[in-house]
Amino acid sequence: MINFGLKMHTNMWKNIILIVITCTIMACKTSDNIYDNIDSVATFGKSRADLFIYLSENFKLPQDYGELGIQGKIIVQFVVERDGSLSNFVILKSLYPSFDNALIKVLKKMPKWNAGKFNNENVRTRYSFIYYVGR
Repeated sequence: MINFGLKMHTNMWKNIILIVITCTIMACKTSDNIYDNIDSVATFGKSRADLFIYLSENFKLPQDYGELGIQGKIIVQFVVERDGSLSNFVILKSLYPSFDNALIKVLKKMPKWNAGKFNNENVRTRYSFIYYVGR
């Protein structure tokens, strides 16, 4: 009887461990985690150049550009969601508020990206780049 009880107890723990492992894997697939170390990075279009082509065609200099004559760089960071949409915009290095806002406005209007992948699943990924403004 004691052996039978231990055997049942061992099987019970195997089932619990299996359930915990299964739940952990499922949680990763549906979680809101943002992945930094992934198998393939999020991309816009077919190459990194497509992003800068899109920005150069759609970024409008703010009206105060002529008055200020500002030149420099903006470093922006955002999240590429599992469905390819963009969210959580953060300016890491500001050039000037109106320039920062103009860049974020263009990014918000972008077509969907190709999401980053981890274990062959689309995941939320962080993306950042430098955008140069000026003549």
